Amino acid sequence: MAGTGAPLGNRNAAKGKRWESALTKALARYSDDRIKAGEALDKIALEVVRKALGGDTQAITEIANRLDGKALQPVEQDITVRECDVSVNPLSAEEWLRTYGVPAEPAKAN
Repeated sequence: MAGTGAPLGNRNAAKGKRWESALTKALARYSDDRIKAGEALDKIALEVVRKALGGDTQAITEIANRLDGKALQPVEQDITVRECDVSVNPLSAEEWLRTYGVPAEPAKAN
């Protein structure tokens, strides 16, 4: 069975990594009269913590999501499965095996 990842040749993940790489470099290089090079990300993190301690719900949520991961979102599906393969000329046993392989064993009742 094939994997459930992106189609062969999909480059979306690489685009995300390019952005991450650019941000990492920019954060490492950034400096001004208050921030030394290499300290920008630490300063940003401190500011998020200050805001969270001040009651900023967006900052609190960001910290929780980064430390614990985002809460799982429920997904509901209503699925109807229908079998539609109908042929006037049914496959022979050999054709069936060539096309679909060996049938799975039926589940045994407990």
